[in-house]
Amino acid sequence: MKLVVNRHILFIIIMTLAIVNHSMGQGNVTLSIQDNVEGKLKTSLNFIIESKLFEPLVEKPSKLSASLNAVGNLNITGLKKVTVVTCALSNQLPFQVLMSPGDSLGLVISSNGDSKNRLSFTFTGKNAIRYNFKSLRDSLLMTKKLKNVNSAEALFKAVDSIDAKNNKLIDTYFEIEKDQFLYDYLYAINKARAFVVIYNEAKNNRISFEPKDFNIINKYFPKTEKHLEELLVTTNDYVYSMKLASQILSDRKPNENTLLRKTKVIDSAFRSPLKNILLANSYYKYSNSSSSNEKGIEIGNNWYRKYKDKLGDSSYNNFIDQGYYIANLINKNLPDSILNLSFFSSENKPIKLREILSKYNNSAIVLDHWATWCGPCIFEFKAGNENVRQAQVKGVKFIYISLDLDSKVSQMNKLIKEYDLDSYRLDKKSTSAYSKYFNIGEIPRYISLNSLGEVKNINLPRPSSREFPQAMKTLSSETK
Repeated sequence: MKLVVNRHILFIIIMTLAIVNHSMGQGNVTLSIQDNVEGKLKTSLNFIIESKLFEPLVEKPSKLSASLNAVGNLNITGLKKVTVVTCALSNQLPFQVLMSPGDSLGLVISSNGDSKNRLSFTFTGKNAIRYNFKSLRDSLLMTKKLKNVNSAEALFKAVDSIDAKNNKLIDTYFEIEKDQFLYDYLYAINKARAFVVIYNEAKNNRISFEPKDFNIINKYFPKTEKHLEELLVTTNDYVYSMKLASQILSDRKPNENTLLRKTKVIDSAFRSPLKNILLANSYYKYSNSSSSNEKGIEIGNNWYRKYKDKLGDSSYNNFIDQGYYIANLINKNLPDSILNLSFFSSENKPIKLREILSKYNNSAIVLDHWATWCGPCIFEFKAGNENVRQAQVKGVKFIYISLDLDSKVSQMNKLIKEYDLDSYRLDKKSTSAYSKYFNIGEIPRYISLNSLGEVKNINLPRPSSREFPQAMKTLSSETK
């Protein structure tokens, strides 16, 4: 018998199979979850890929899409390669896994002891070893206090001893089940963390050393395969450690421009893709904290023109674009679009930013951004009070900008009265434009204007810091 199929029906069948095949493609991760606690935790799990740029306004952590399929398993989509993923559940400490496209595992959630607030997560199946290394990684934190460390030699010897013990822990973990990729990853993380200990102990104990004498790059950041380096740049522990290393290496020539000397070190000591993320972060930090000195700004602009679109990753290039934007706010007056944004006075009356600033014409101004829910903001009201008072004696005016919502007005006003603040609340409809213009991703945040209304610094040190008085002295001297 000859089977005859209408070509239109055949087309629909082919397209349906293609869609089904795509939906079950290698980009998905499937978890069969056994919840022994509440029976509904599977829908509360979040899977997050952290930002590698340390600036939430420029690049936010991305959340992988997760949904239950027809048989109750959790399908996680949006993964393109082996990735460090943070698993988060309310009231639980987040933990990280190495998630690979196509993984299909079981997950058992149980109470850890008598409390439901302490849960254990156990993965089963192929590649489960890449999901269950939380306890091992936690044991490699190197939080032990070092004793009798009063020289560079003693410091490196003590840290190397801990490093050797950690390497044995890693070796033991892989005795039963081998996974070379995970082994190399944990080994690299352990080395990087060792350097963080060295940096912190040297700083706390005022130990100085010549980094070249200890070969810190080759020792603590050994060369790895390219696919592993691409994973390491998504691991904040590793990138943070590299930033500290580049800082120490570039501190050798303090009279040279910060950005230029750090760029020389990064270019010579690191390799891509690790080099590119360090360059991007160094420029962004410089653009946020560089002074209003025209020469310093021009050095930054020349750097930007040299490296623009040459850092290999679009997120890095976007990052330095944002830095360039920030740097070129300096010495500029606020545009009408910002001056006309709406605020509320402490009496809850509408007022424009231009009206607020006009109260202090011909004076240098610091804009202190805060909120009732921001503990560090309120801490600075107390801890930084003396430094603020001394700046006020020199003629600097302080205006406080609250980011609170309507529901917090009563609590906000109590704090305004308690600390005697000249404070205004940003209108909700103005928040986006205002925050975007000044690149405010977190608070507290301090911005200075000179007597002509020109922006002088958009990321001042906190009032309680040792650097704040000098920043106020500079602001006063630049006031015209």
